[in-house]
Amino acid sequence: MTGDPCDPNRPAVVVTPGIPAMRITDLATFTPDAPTQQMQPNGWMVKGLATNFVARASAHEQTGTLLGLPADVRFTPISYAWDYGDGTTGSSATGGATWQQLNMPEFSETATSHTYKPGEYTITPSVTYSAEYRYAGSDWLPVDGTITIPGAPTTATAWIVRTALVAKNCLDDPEGIGCYTKDDPIPNQ
Repeated sequence: MTGDPCDPNRPAVVVTPGIPAMRITDLATFTPDAPTQQMQPNGWMVKGLATNFVARASAHEQTGTLLGLPADVRFTPISYAWDYGDGTTGSSATGGATWQQLNMPEFSETATSHTYKPGEYTITPSVTYSAEYRYAGSDWLPVDGTITIPGAPTTATAWIVRTALVAKNCLDDPEGIGCYTKDDPIPNQ
């Protein structure tokens, strides 16, 4: 009977194995680079003024074995985040830029800056990567999911700084820049 699977005259069906879909968990042996961090001012903050944070990460490839086959994996940064160390976090599609690169005066607010109260804080950046893979020089294929990698934390102190030129005096604006309140630690201690 024609079409019968047992018919010896039926054309053979050729099955071509495809490349399996990958999930981010399949890349366990590939670890993307951690971001680096820069802060302005470097290593210290001023109560009430913006501290600028910049995280850097770039697209990069790694070679290794994926599901038992030689493969390349490419990681591309897609977003950045900061744990500011005071219970708040921030995020950005880019790692930010220095005040000089932005053509801004020091202590200007940026998309990645944060303002602190006096004290010591540990700030930790992280970068989220998307990934692609390929076998033996084939086309790049997307990987389902993303992976977030933390960077090295930076510890810095926010100081009360006495200034001469301010918009208001400390009696009119006790929380203003350079003003000491009963809740603040002893200045520069």
